[in-house]
Amino acid sequence: MILYDQNCQFLGLGSYELMLFGFEDMAEFCRYHQDFKELLVEQEGYVCASTDFSWIDYFRYSGAADKKILIQTHEEGKRIEAGVKISEIHLKSSVEEENTFYYALELTKPPQHKSDESDNTPKELPVDPFEYHSIDQIRSEDFDFEIPDTKTNPLYDFALHAQKLGIDLHTMSQKIETYMTSLDESVAHIDMLVQKEYFSQAHKEISTLKNSTRELRISTLYRPLQTLEALIGNNNDALYVDALINLRAAIKTFKEQLA
Repeated sequence: MILYDQNCQFLGLGSYELMLFGFEDMAEFCRYHQDFKELLVEQEGYVCASTDFSWIDYFRYSGAADKKILIQTHEEGKRIEAGVKISEIHLKSSVEEENTFYYALELTKPPQHKSDESDNTPKELPVDPFEYHSIDQIRSEDFDFEIPDTKTNPLYDFALHAQKLGIDLHTMSQKIETYMTSLDESVAHIDMLVQKEYFSQAHKEISTLKNSTRELRISTLYRPLQTLEALIGNNNDALYVDALINLRAAIKTFKEQLA
């Protein structure tokens, strides 16, 4: 959720949106930006933040059929194309003040152009990492782990992530070493819990592992962890096994890069 008051003054972001845009928390976002609208890219075909007309009002009142935004994330070179659904939120505490409300903005799939109508494949937000809200969102591509050329497309940039975390390279190396030491054991423990059908505990364990992975910004492991998490307790053993194999392949490749 992206939250604004009735005067279109920015109030804050949900935890999912913070992760989506590449920020650890609201404090980190505020170190770089005063308003979500600062992330909107001014480019033809996209709604951007105008000084003479509120972009929120444009979404609410414009009759254009293909309103969408282009978001520049905190990750260099990574942009997200999305539509926006706007809801008015009225709080119980403000019943006596009928004119008090808030705008809750939700990112959606970008609208299709008429030329795209023949394509029946829905266009999803090009987001990585992507949070699964339903097992139906899991796609066959989520089980394809391709090993990129680490010379031209490195899996993990120590210097960049250390800078974003505000720590030196030595501390960053220690954090990665501690993380990697227990990684295989943690995955094996999660799998053991799943086999014993202790699904609630398995979800807690994988959530903890995801948080550590997210803190270190290891995107190549975060996505496989999300896929595995979405399949825990969903009575689809074949997909679960595929997801586990995919995760272990990603871990193996990450370790090889660090060696």
